[in-house]
Parts: sequence; C-alpha cells; structure tokens
Amino acid sequence: MSFIDQTAKLFANADEIKFRAVMFGRDGIYIEGAKPVRLDPCEMIFRTPRCVLTVSGEGMSVKDLTGDCTAVVGKINGFLVSDL
Repeated sequence: MSFIDQTAKLFANADEIKFRAVMFGRDGIYIEGAKPVRLDPCEMIFRTPRCVLTVSGEGMSVKDLTGDCTAVVGKINGFLVSDL
C-alpha cells in the first residue's frame, strides 16, 4: 500500500478517491490511479474510470511510468480534472 493510500484513509474513504496526484511545485507531478492516453511535451492526458486529467506545461517528459503510476517532470502550468 502506498503512502498516499494510507494518508487518504485518514481523511476519507479510499474507495471514493478517483485518483491521487502530488505536485512538486511547478517542476513535477506524480499521479497514481490514472492510465496515460497522450504524452506530449506540452500536454499530457490521463484517464481514470471516472474522470480525465490534463497536465499542461512546457518541456514535460515522463520520468517513470509503471502501470497506472506516472512521474512527470518539466515546467507545469496547469492541472485540470474533467468528470466523465
């Protein structure tokens, strides 16, 4: 179980959480529970069972991609969650 799963149980029912995202300033983001759909340097799109996540920025690249966990580095300008 990840640190984020353990922390989520302190604040809410983990079953209600759609995804987990941790931003590191504007230099990086870590996303759990979302599969990549599109990975471009200016826009990265991820899909969960209930929503679509869009990360926008400049010079972004995937540092690590394992299953439904992704670490993105680069200049991040925006993070948008759209319900399905």
